[in-house]
Amino acid sequence: MGLQLRAQALEARGLELRGELDLSDARVETPEEVAARVRRALPYVPAGNILLEPDCGMKYLSRDAAFGKLRAMVGAATMLRLEMA
Repeated sequence: MGLQLRAQALEARGLELRGELDLSDARVETPEEVAARVRRALPYVPAGNILLEPDCGMKYLSRDAAFGKLRAMVGAATMLRLEMA
């Protein structure tokens, strides 16, 4: 897949991870797919410094696709927190 994860430094918050959702495609990812994308960043960024957040590209998706992608992102975050606990 051609997605690239991008990290942006945020003052006093760690790193915001972008690219865990493919906003160029309306297909809703599974939480497992999103978690796998986030895991690619873990060798380079401590888990405690990663924030999963959507970017403004979601405004171009249908409401159903946007909500589905947000649910997948939240599911992935839950999975990753349990793995790392």
